[in-house]
Amino acid sequence: MSGATLAGGLAFVNTIGLFGGFLGPYVMGAMEDATGNKLSGLWLVVGVCVIGAGLTFLLRYGEIGERLPIPVRRPAPDRTD
Repeated sequence: MSGATLAGGLAFVNTIGLFGGFLGPYVMGAMEDATGNKLSGLWLVVGVCVIGAGLTFLLRYGEIGERLPIPVRRPAPDRTD
């Protein structure tokens, strides 16, 4: 990746982490207040993780029904100078 692409990707991942750090405790407290059970927030997190893992099976490469070829690395030729 180039420098600008790498910086943008790192900033995006950092933003998602900061957002989760803010939203996580709020959701856990709201779930506990709504249900009266301390584990309800954790069950919500488990459910979101299961949904996210299930959605990964829907990811595709390239066009629909088309797989991108895997690049094959060839060893460098031996140089005997």
